[in-house]
Amino acid sequence: GNNATGIRMETTSSGVSFPQDIDVDGQTNLDHVNIVGVTTTNGNVNIGSGDLTFLNNNHKIANSSSAGNVTIQGGASMAGGRIVLSGGYGSGGGTGDIRFYADGTSTPVERMRIGSNGSVGIGTDYLSGNSTTYHKLIVEGDTTSSIAVAKIVRKNSSASNSTYTFEVDSSVHGSNMSSGGAM
Repeated sequence: GNNATGIRMETTSSGVSFPQDIDVDGQTNLDHVNIVGVTTTNGNVNIGSGDLTFLNNNHKIANSSSAGNVTIQGGASMAGGRIVLSGGYGSGGGTGDIRFYADGTSTPVERMRIGSNGSVGIGTDYLSGNSTTYHKLIVEGDTTSSIAVAKIVRKNSSASNSTYTFEVDSSVHGSNMSSGGAM
């Protein structure tokens, strides 16, 4: 083959080919690169301008470990919003959940979590996997204010303002509930 003859680059009527690996040290400016196969980088992949676009619907962004995380965040040092997708391999450390963070600081606060069992926690990172204390939705208020934990607003203007129903297991429950004004 070409390795035996020592050919490093050849020019033909159809173009230029490199029958062996190309080793580039330093910065290389290429206007258009079409890569067929696998590309491995050590370090960051930076996109100067433009978008990351997938040209068909069979792509995914994944961590190479089933227990690893993939993080999407708004800013570099001031993340703002952040979504963490956790791998599902439990014995390897993955939790299989989706966590949503939001804050205007360099350390965003977790605001919501969807557990691997389908339960949703808002204002808490505790989602019980125990079948005897399993909750599909947990909403927890903060400890520093008297702001309501949840508010239900009826948008149907023709409905009576006094007819709100809270149902648990298809049963109406009114105990331990209070009205913060006209409902």
